[in-house]
Amino acid sequence: MRKIDLKELKEILLEIMDEIHEICEKHDLRYYLAGGTLIGAVRHNGFIPWDDDMDIHMPRPDYDKFMQIYPKEGKNVLYEHCINENYKYPYAKLCKKGTRVIEKGGFGGVDMGVFIDIFPLDALGNNEKEAKSLMRKLVPYVNLNLSLLVEQWRDNVSFVKNFAIWNLHNVAIMAGGHKKLLDKIDNIIRTYDYESSSLVGEFIDEIQYKRIVKKKLYDARILHEFEGRQYYIPADYDAILTQFYGDYMTPPPEEKRVVVHGFDAFVLDEKE
Repeated sequence: MRKIDLKELKEILLEIMDEIHEICEKHDLRYYLAGGTLIGAVRHNGFIPWDDDMDIHMPRPDYDKFMQIYPKEGKNVLYEHCINENYKYPYAKLCKKGTRVIEKGGFGGVDMGVFIDIFPLDALGNNEKEAKSLMRKLVPYVNLNLSLLVEQWRDNVSFVKNFAIWNLHNVAIMAGGHKKLLDKIDNIIRTYDYESSSLVGEFIDEIQYKRIVKKKLYDARILHEFEGRQYYIPADYDAILTQFYGDYMTPPPEEKRVVVHGFDAFVLDEKE
């Protein structure tokens, strides 16, 4: 294997994103750049210079269709728990074939390549009470599943936190492991119909009330420059980013401009 630097990593991410965009355009599927990727698009017309990943949102109906279409038409490797039973994350990762990512402090159940995270936007009902109630139902299952993803007894984590994770890990195994937990999460998040809900959110990765968003903010989307390409972002990106991050247009101090994701990326030799 040959280790790759940040520049080459970003080039691979763009190749993956180009394929996602092409398939979504072909099948009229909605997606939006999300998280730090969306900040990068708006603030830098591309990657945040020190960032090393890409995230996108797909409304749940489009997400489900993409999971069905991609294995038939795609050229890379799509991981989702309904497609691969060993995969432990509650959202999808599209990985570049011929690459490998080695996670630090955790393992997602499969050997993944350089990836883009695909997060479903799910229906949260028609008022804040319904949304928060749904989130509270998810919390124990999301936390139990998270305990199966992270490495036990990490050196950079306090004993108290390690002990808590260890206990959760054991409970998660007794509860049936990641497959049963992910099935439970999947059942809960499909409580409401996406198109008829007033509120939506990406909340199966980390439960935060600030992720409760008015669906109308995603009703329109626009193409926006990203590293010389054109990808879709929500037309109301300012309202979404302000709700999530506050003053997102002001970069963090120099000392905080660091890569925060824990993995090393490699290109495989042809024989591998």
